[in-house]
Amino acid sequence: MLFNLLSFTPPTDTITVNLYSEKVKDTRSEIIFRDECLELWQQNADALAESKYLYCSFDNEATECKGDKYTATINLNSTPRVAINYIGRLLYTHFRGRVPAVCCNFVGGVEIWLKAEQQKNITKFHKYTLNPQHARITDGFELLVTYEGVSTVYNTPVSHLAEIQPELFSLVIVNGELAKYSKLTAEQKAQINSTYPVLSHSLAKALNLPERRELNPNKYISAYRQISEFCNSRLFTPEFQSVLQTETAGFIQVPEQKNWRSGQK
Repeated sequence: MLFNLLSFTPPTDTITVNLYSEKVKDTRSEIIFRDECLELWQQNADALAESKYLYCSFDNEATECKGDKYTATINLNSTPRVAINYIGRLLYTHFRGRVPAVCCNFVGGVEIWLKAEQQKNITKFHKYTLNPQHARITDGFELLVTYEGVSTVYNTPVSHLAEIQPELFSLVIVNGELAKYSKLTAEQKAQINSTYPVLSHSLAKALNLPERRELNPNKYISAYRQISEFCNSRLFTPEFQSVLQTETAGFIQVPEQKNWRSGQK
């Protein structure tokens, strides 16, 4: 049985990070727990006696972290949770600016949108996700590649849609990122003239757009084809492999003992 998984090795065995006692509110700073960095806690036993975790940033620590600062070296092979979050950020950084839209998800991976078809009022996008994980099928790190179907974006920016109730804007594309309209940062709000709404059922109705449901007679075959094409064009390239070295010969063959069968107890 084939799984849409690619094995990979972390780009480095260790990373050196700055850890802080506090996080900036409403940021995506990372948490490092005591047992993931025992040496630091031992070296600062008095100062960290009451601390179960510290914060760090794989993006911009100046805007995401604050408070007392410590520096530590973390072994990614022995802390897979940290490795997954670190690699997820590498993936995000790599695709940001190389694709029409990208965002981080809540499991340490990224969602990537590629243009499928542009019409007069709308643009359709194929959606893919890359989720790094550890020892789910194999004994090492794995990259789960999935195809999430098609979403449609209205080609008029939200700043030109004053007649639409703001609560109908849910997800938007702004400066190459997918973001929730209600949680736009000050920087993103400054780009409101180039912020485009993703169509939901309610927004499409308000815009008097016909609802189109795309029928897929064989989801497995079409999804597998999309995933394969995405891997060949976006992952199995020298540029991507310089960021994260994955297996390029094909997807992981699931061991027989890990196959699930209907009716199996």
